[in-house]
Amino acid sequence: MENLSRRSFLRKTAILAASLPAGRLLLQGLPASAAGAAAGEGILICPPITTNIYWDGWSGAGKAAAAALGLSAHYENFSGDTTRQVASFQNMATLGLKGAMTMANVAGASPRLAQICQKQNVYFVNCHNNQPWVTPLDVGDSYYQYLEFANDDAFEELCTFLFRKMGEMGKIIHISGTAGVSASDSRDLGLKRALKKFPNIQLLATEYGNFGRVATVPVVENLLTAHPDVQAIVCQNDDSGMGAISVLKKKGIKAYVVGCDGVPEFLDAISAGDALATIGNTGIWLGGGMAVRLFDAINGVKLDPLERMQHFEVFVINSPAAAQAFKTLQTGPNPYDFKKMSRFLHPNDWDMQTVLTQIRPDAEWEPLATQKPHNYQLPSAYRNATSEDYAKLDAMYQNHLKSDPFDAIKKLCTPF
Repeated sequence: MENLSRRSFLRKTAILAASLPAGRLLLQGLPASAAGAAAGEGILICPPITTNIYWDGWSGAGKAAAAALGLSAHYENFSGDTTRQVASFQNMATLGLKGAMTMANVAGASPRLAQICQKQNVYFVNCHNNQPWVTPLDVGDSYYQYLEFANDDAFEELCTFLFRKMGEMGKIIHISGTAGVSASDSRDLGLKRALKKFPNIQLLATEYGNFGRVATVPVVENLLTAHPDVQAIVCQNDDSGMGAISVLKKKGIKAYVVGCDGVPEFLDAISAGDALATIGNTGIWLGGGMAVRLFDAINGVKLDPLERMQHFEVFVINSPAAAQAFKTLQTGPNPYDFKKMSRFLHPNDWDMQTVLTQIRPDAEWEPLATQKPHNYQLPSAYRNATSEDYAKLDAMYQNHLKSDPFDAIKKLCTPF
C-alpha cells in the first residue's frame, strides 16, 4: 500500500531541492529567539459540533497547544449553524482575539469568515471545507492557512481495499456526507474513481448521512429495506459508520462497513469484525497544528504563498492490530510536541511531526472546473509557480520531519 503522502515522491524531491537555489526554502520574518514571543494573546477555537470524538479531540488539542505556547483559548461551538459561526467571528475584535481556527460550516462560508478576519486583523486557519476557486491569497494576509487531507485520493484507496476484499464484485450503498461541504464532495469523487476501476461493483444508492449517526440510521434502514442483499456500506465518516453497523445488526445482515477518521468506537468495531477499515485522520494533530500556526502568525512568521494551502497525511487502517494501536495513541497521553512544531520557537529545527505537502489549487479544483467563476484567475504566485517550486517546499517539510508518532502504526496495516 502506498502512503497517501506519496513518500517516495518526497524522497525524490528532497534530492531535487538540494540541487536548486534556496530562495523558497528560506523562512521569512523569523526572530533569532523566542524572547519576544507574544504572550497571553487570545485565539478562537470554533468546532462545528460538540460531543463528537473527532472534534472534541481537535478542540482539546487546540487548547493544549495554546496553553503550551502561552496563548489563551476562547472556545465556541457553533452546532453546525453558519449564522452562529459568523456571529462568533464577528465578535472577535470585541474579545480582543488575534487568531481563529475552525472548519467553515459550508464551503461557501469560508470566504466570508476569512474576510471578517481580514477586516479585524485576526489570523485565520481553516480546515476541511473551503470554497473552490478561493485561495487564501485571494483574501489577504489574515487567511493564514487552509489544511486538509487529499479526500479523493484517500477514499479511492479505501474503496480499492474494500472492493478487493469483496472479490471485485458485489453490491454497495453509499452514505455521503453533507451537501455544501467540500470534503464530502471530494470523498464522493474518490468513490467514483474507484468504481471506474471495478466495473463489477454495483452502486445501488447514495444518500446523505450528514456525518452523523442519528441522521444515518433511518437512511440506512430505508436503504436496507429496499436492498437487503447489499455486500458493503461505504460511509463518509466513522460516526455514520457506527449508525450503519447498528442497523445491520438489528436486521441481521452481514456486510462490510468502511468509514473515515479513526475514532475509538469504530476502531473497536474493526477489532470486533463489525467494520472493515477506516482512514486514520487524527483531529489531535490537526487541532494542535492549527493552534501552532496561529501562534507563529501572531509572532510574525510569514509562510511562502505556496505553503498557505497544504495536505496532511492520512492512511487506511485495515487491520485489528493497526486499529488498536491507533486508538491507544489517540486516547493516551498527547503524542505531539507542539512547541517543536513552531517555526518561531524553533526556526532551524521545527518539526510538524506529520507529512505535509503543498496543495496545487489548479489540480485540486480541476474536477470542479464548472464552479470556477467567469474570468477568474488564480493569484500570480500560483500562476507563476513551477513544479520545482512545489517540490522544494515538499522536500523542505520532508527534511524537517524527524518524528511521526504514527509511523509504527502504518507498518501494522495490511498491504494491498
